[in-house]
Amino acid sequence: MMLPPPFWFLSFFQQWAGVLQRAPVPAGGFLSLAPGPIRSVIQTVFPAAEWEHAGCIAYHESGFNCGAVGAAAERGLFQIHPVHRARFTKYGGWDKALDCTVNALVAAEIWREQGWGPWTTKTICGLG
Repeated sequence: MMLPPPFWFLSFFQQWAGVLQRAPVPAGGFLSLAPGPIRSVIQTVFPAAEWEHAGCIAYHESGFNCGAVGAAAERGLFQIHPVHRARFTKYGGWDKALDCTVNALVAAEIWREQGWGPWTTKTICGLG
């Protein structure tokens, strides 16, 4: 008997193939799931119209874990890819990517320049 592939593989493949549907939004929205300090950071660095989008991205990227490190060395709350390493110089270097506030500031900077395009989870957040 052949076993199905693990869920993470299906999720990755569906996302890569562009067929992953939007995730159901919890009552109160994704931002309501964030711990208070993380919610405050998101509300401080993003405009109000983007709070829920940023909350959805952070939830799906890191589970609101500021210390998260991804398989491709992405770091922090918004899983910032190392290609953006230089953006952290003004905040004290790449190690600051694990600081929630700094990570959100850099994420907002990337968002202002490129929208939600750089985040693969944009699809399940209904943003692309």
